[in-house]
Amino acid sequence: MKNISEILTAARQIRSDIIDMTYRAGRNGAHIGGSLSMCEILATLYLGVMKVDPRNPLDENRDRFVLSKGHGALALYCALKQAGFLTQEDLDAFKKDS
Repeated sequence: MKNISEILTAARQIRSDIIDMTYRAGRNGAHIGGSLSMCEILATLYLGVMKVDPRNPLDENRDRFVLSKGHGALALYCALKQAGFLTQEDLDAFKKDS
């Protein structure tokens, strides 16, 4: 569990990652507003509240998060990076054809 300063730092990094991903998406587009509005919420949940562990992602006792706001997906990806579930390489692959 992170302290408030670490959570706020993570939220700023999530916001920065969202902007970077949006810029890299270029003409392919990305929905930025819906993601930027949830950075602090996701940082607080993933780093301070929810019981999740990237080393054991299938733990039966883990908390689950369901995002029904599809335009917030960028924020979720970036929060998952901050929580250790995704890497920078995963974010760099956004809107890229394999």
